[in-house]
Amino acid sequence: MTRSKAMSCAATDRSEAAQAAAFEGVSFTVVAGDDALLWSNTEANRGAWNQLWTECPWSTAFQSSAFFDIWARNYRESWSPLLVIGRRRDGSLVGVLPLAENADLIVGVGAHQAEYQGPISREADALVFFAGALAAL
Repeated sequence: MTRSKAMSCAATDRSEAAQAAAFEGVSFTVVAGDDALLWSNTEANRGAWNQLWTECPWSTAFQSSAFFDIWARNYRESWSPLLVIGRRRDGSLVGVLPLAENADLIVGVGAHQAEYQGPISREADALVFFAGALAAL
């Protein structure tokens, strides 16, 4: 499955100005399947993810780009990789939510084999990123 969806924020009945204010200028992209693996293996994206991972106070090995890549490649027969990516207008990475999907089920990448799944961001961006990432899904 390869689907990609870019959005400024969730489609609701709120005005665009209210939506932009709610997510503080962060745009969210959902990237799935081979596109997610391609995104994560682009040198600039991997570097930005790794930098964000080192700056995130709650990051674990299960949220790293290396774990995402290894797990997604080994389980691609039963799980499709899925990423929610948040970026500021200047292109800087705000957060990454590494996921996997199987039919109608979406889980943190690693499924039952990984503990401490979840989004990574800088502490100051945590609420904006997590709210926007959930809305993007």
